[in-house]
Amino acid sequence: MKERKIIKILTNLNLKERKSFLRYVSSPYFNTNQKLTDLLVYIYQFAPNFDNEKLTIENAFAHLFRKEVFSERIITRLISKLFKLIEEFIALTKHEEDSFNKKVYLLEYYFDNQLTPFFDSIHKKMETEIEATPFRDDRYFYNQFLAEFHSIRLKTRDDRRDHPIKFDKMILALDIQYWIRKLNLLGTKLNHQTIVDHPEFDNSETKYVLKYLEKHPLQKIPAIKVCYSALELLNDPKILDSYLSLKKNLSQYHTTFPINLIQHFYTILINNVPNYYPRGTKRMEEYFNLFSEQIEQGYIYTNGYILPQVLKNVMTVSLRLKKYTWAESFLENNREYIYSNEVYSWNLSALLYEKGDYEKALDLLTETKYDDIFYLFTTKRLLIKIYYRLGYEELLHSFINTFRVFISRKKLAAGKKEENQQFLNYALKLIKLKGHQQKELKQLLSRIEEAQHLAEKYWLIEEVKHKLGEAN
Repeated sequence: MKERKIIKILTNLNLKERKSFLRYVSSPYFNTNQKLTDLLVYIYQFAPNFDNEKLTIENAFAHLFRKEVFSERIITRLISKLFKLIEEFIALTKHEEDSFNKKVYLLEYYFDNQLTPFFDSIHKKMETEIEATPFRDDRYFYNQFLAEFHSIRLKTRDDRRDHPIKFDKMILALDIQYWIRKLNLLGTKLNHQTIVDHPEFDNSETKYVLKYLEKHPLQKIPAIKVCYSALELLNDPKILDSYLSLKKNLSQYHTTFPINLIQHFYTILINNVPNYYPRGTKRMEEYFNLFSEQIEQGYIYTNGYILPQVLKNVMTVSLRLKKYTWAESFLENNREYIYSNEVYSWNLSALLYEKGDYEKALDLLTETKYDDIFYLFTTKRLLIKIYYRLGYEELLHSFINTFRVFISRKKLAAGKKEENQQFLNYALKLIKLKGHQQKELKQLLSRIEEAQHLAEKYWLIEEVKHKLGEAN
């Protein structure tokens, strides 16, 4: 039953949300089928993970219909109805969170029913809410437009000549939100092109927009200024000035945007760092500075957590720079914001490895169960690195062979499979070559540096260089 859609959504709800959903299902206004309430109460016995082997459709049916013969059709229909209810609950919850849109619906109702005093009261509340909004993004300007639009509708209908009609304010607000969204959409399109090689993409509109807004008065709007510099960078990533412009504007106007957009802009900067900083310390320092800015402002968190890949990136950069004390402090101070114990344990193992505590790293890796496919692979690669440093040659060869079989049996994207297979191939070559085999080691180093799809590339390069240095 754990594969059912209703279970997957329930797993994502916290305790407060689960209690709210139970109240929702128990309310006769939303649900008149007592069996649905009973089904939910039964399922809740297995919260929060809902992965108990006793949670089956057969057991659920037996709980609801104690003396009846099992019918998959009946229980499946109930589960489908419960799923429909949870979707309605999610939509209603999201609607309840949007206080501004609720006021828009009230304005429309009061307008349609000629309830002008009520309309004026709600409109004043809307204006107050708009100005209290912490962000000055597209949503802010669109809400500003909506408030003026509904106000103008009322004034023109009732011929309220004593009230000024702010046509210019409404049109400007609409223009600003349009350009913010347009710039972001064009940026998303350019970003998509870096992922999908599609020769049919036409970017003439991007060039037109950049030219049109280059010296436009709208550039005085902070949100447009940041979005414009982001699009400029994405359009031509080779220009350092574009990178520095976005970095400067984001630093100056970051409070203009909600956190998800700020993270988006930082991601653009991070992805472009290799274009301006050579491989090595300078590149790592630039990455570290960008991550530090996000950490300082609290932008490293998504819904109260640090995403696993973000955490790994932060830790990798700090460890490359040998900032071990900083990395340990960051990991411990943010332990409650890390998604799971396996994510925390893996990053602590990586820290221990870099510090040279190979046995401790090995113990921690082997005592932690890793279910996530990403951590399964990174753990196996880290184990190879530890075995290599500890000189466990027999174990190393055996583990590499086991890992190779594991890769061949797993369903993976072609790129992921290739980068892990390449890692094993080069790791084996590294193990076999000795320090005095300078010619072969240099050839190996050259091939590794030129490789495109290769996991642990930095580690392989460093280890080959170390072996080359041993003979000198």
